Formats: sequence, structure tokens, C-alpha cells
Amino acid sequence: MIIVFLYLYSPSGEFYQPRAEEAFVVAAAKVDADELIKPADKEMELDIIKGQIARQYEPIGYSLVTIGGSLVTGLVLSILMAAFIGKNMMYEE
Repeated sequence: MIIVFLYLYSPSGEFYQPRAEEAFVVAAAKVDADELIKPADKEMELDIIKGQIARQYEPIGYSLVTIGGSLVTGLVLSILMAAFIGKNMMYEE
């Protein structure tokens, strides 16, 4: 399933570019509003944040984040279903 996901949902990266641009604008606004960052350091901090955002929106980064989220969601749902089934089986005696 993961191989099929990577094959189908890993385009060239152009698909993610508008979303990355929106994230850059939001990051710039947050860095400008943050009073804890010195004015001389704001440009460097913004470059670091933009690099992190760009890596997240690369096809492989986006795929890894999506797969990780799916695995965590599946684990939580499995635990909830096991608890539900275990609770219902106790009352059938």
C-alpha cells in the first residue's frame, strides 16, 4: 500500500508549490510579529523556516508526513476498536 501511495502521489512537486507559498507568507508574518527575535536575526530565522517548509512540501517529505500520519491514525483506531471489542465481550458472559 505504501509503495502504491508513493507511486501515485509523488508528482514532480509543482502540485505542492502553491501550498508552500502560502506557508511562506504565514511564516514571514509570524517572524515579523515575534518580539523575541532580534531585528538583525529575523532574516536568518525566516530563511531557516523557509528551508524547513520547503523540505516538508517536497514530494518525498510530503509523502513521509502523510504516511506517518496514516500510521498514527491507524494505531489509535486499532487501540480504540480493541478496547471496544474487549469491553463488549466481557458483558456477554
